[in-house]
Amino acid sequence: MLRIAIVEDEKDSLDRLTGLIKRYEKARGCECGVSVFGDGMNFVSDYCRVYDVVFMDIEMPFLDGMHAARKLRELDPSVMLVFVTRLASYAL
Repeated sequence: MLRIAIVEDEKDSLDRLTGLIKRYEKARGCECGVSVFGDGMNFVSDYCRVYDVVFMDIEMPFLDGMHAARKLRELDPSVMLVFVTRLASYAL
């Protein structure tokens, strides 16, 4: 099983990402365990080294994705980290 953490505060973006993960599961015939966190602060304060990949939004309340990613690297330097955003300025 692939263990995935999604750190995303916007419901539309969360729904889209979980939909893509479900498509991946169906196409690959595998199961993914998904944990969802609404902000970077909750994610890093409760972090356990159990995830294979983390999908991290960049703009969030309390602790943004860039600062949460720095903290994540202190806690787990080897987990795969993918930044996700709806903002074109960050995508470039």
